[in-house]
Amino acid sequence: MTEHPNIELMSKVYAAFGTRRRGNAGSYWTEDAVHHYPGHNPLSGEHKGLAESIAFANKIFELTEGKLRMDVLEIGASDNHAFALLHTHYERKGVCWRCRS
Repeated sequence: MTEHPNIELMSKVYAAFGTRRRGNAGSYWTEDAVHHYPGHNPLSGEHKGLAESIAFANKIFELTEGKLRMDVLEIGASDNHAFALLHTHYERKGVCWRCRS
């Protein structure tokens, strides 16, 4: 059985983030993209559309000063939605955080 094309797409996005090429990651997004970010922090909420999605990615790198690693645990997708379960490592001002999203 072959993977759903949106799983392959999400894999490319996270591979681009893993090499710090957020511009390349953003090239896979569309105007109807919606990024849901869990929690209660400056990144939390829904980021709708291409401009908000790119601003969201830029904010992540700004807040972490580029010290970020996302380990993909699982990617799932349908024709209309995709998700990624991640183990994320952030660093800010010398303090490290790890979370699952």
